Amino acid sequence: MNTMNIRTTIKETNNIVQDLVIIGGGFRTTTFLSSDPNLLKDKVMIIEQETNIGPGAFKDYNILTSSSGTSMLKYLTFEGPFERLLMNHKVTAVSQNMKPVRAEKLASALIEIGLTIEAELGDNAIRRSTSVEKIQLGIGNNPVSIYTNQGDIVKAKHVLLATGRYERINDELLNWNKKLMLSNTVIRHSKKEMLQNKLLTIGERPIVIAGSSHSAMSVLSCLLEIMKRLKDRDTRYIIPPIYVLQRSKAYLMYDNEEEARKEQIMEREMIYDPLTDVCPDTGIVYRDSGLRHQSKELYCSLWSGEIKNVSIVNIKKLSDVANLLDQAGLVIQALGYFGNAPDIFLCDRLIRPSNSLQRIEANEEGAAIINKKVFDNLSVLRLEPTPLLQKDNMAYGSSLYHKLSSRIKRKINEAQELVGKL
Repeated sequence: MNTMNIRTTIKETNNIVQDLVIIGGGFRTTTFLSSDPNLLKDKVMIIEQETNIGPGAFKDYNILTSSSGTSMLKYLTFEGPFERLLMNHKVTAVSQNMKPVRAEKLASALIEIGLTIEAELGDNAIRRSTSVEKIQLGIGNNPVSIYTNQGDIVKAKHVLLATGRYERINDELLNWNKKLMLSNTVIRHSKKEMLQNKLLTIGERPIVIAGSSHSAMSVLSCLLEIMKRLKDRDTRYIIPPIYVLQRSKAYLMYDNEEEARKEQIMEREMIYDPLTDVCPDTGIVYRDSGLRHQSKELYCSLWSGEIKNVSIVNIKKLSDVANLLDQAGLVIQALGYFGNAPDIFLCDRLIRPSNSLQRIEANEEGAAIINKKVFDNLSVLRLEPTPLLQKDNMAYGSSLYHKLSSRIKRKINEAQELVGKL
């Protein structure tokens, strides 16, 4: 794009101030907007770096969801424009499923919900294949300026960050980065052939999975699937040993306290505290952090020694097994995610760079908190993992969508009333 076109685009865009701009058009945005159809009545724009609204990375994941289909779409309201989805088998196949579903199946449902959102908002309100490079927060009643990689600026009364999460290499694994893969890569359909070739290359050298979370169990499941395929194809293929590094006892999910009392094992897992680790709404134990469904089953089989060639190694820090990491043919990091966000400016001063190690915090209504300051015109939609202090001692996030939509509508109305007075 030449300079003249860039300036023209900026000038035209500056004449329009959106009520709400959502940066990111994946799972969170789709389920949030479908939870409150009234949000679509405002002047809403979605900026998404992919070509589709809805599926995000799920369309490429070769895994089962960590929660049931009903839980994944629990906020979907079949009202207004979303009422027609009651007859959409791609959506109901997930929303009515009490068990985990394949990630690509969830992606298909999200695409259908996304198409409904697109039809309601109109084509001009969807910016596809566009990423945001920086956000300039407005002072007082001034709108927020959103700078895109297309060379233009979008103005908004309110901005919602729904940009998802990403993995960054853990400092403790930097010495082995030449043979390191991130869990997010291993679980993708598009990387399956590359992973298979890697497994053939390393021979009998061990594979080390750093972490024992949902991500780690998803990685293990993918590895076992590919190794079985290689063995079926060539009986001479020797499956290498796999070591899962675990830094603390597991949190396993239980439907209620009675089930937990019967099944918890002291050596295997953290024993729940009835005062802090039980959901006041549902009675489930370790409602936010516990391994559940396939991940729980796989971990329990692993702990019991039922999976051939795979074992758990308990450690305090990764450097405790430096020799094992040296010997490994492949190291896979599954140590959690960080919130993804563009550079954020205030008065032309960078207050949070995109590569910051600082967590992107938010209050219970979703208002962004940066350097301990709450920003009324910037919201955050579950970018970061649950804060440690809120992880299991409250029903964290259960009312977030409702509180967030109420707050955004309130702020939009306040801005509109102010413009009317002027």
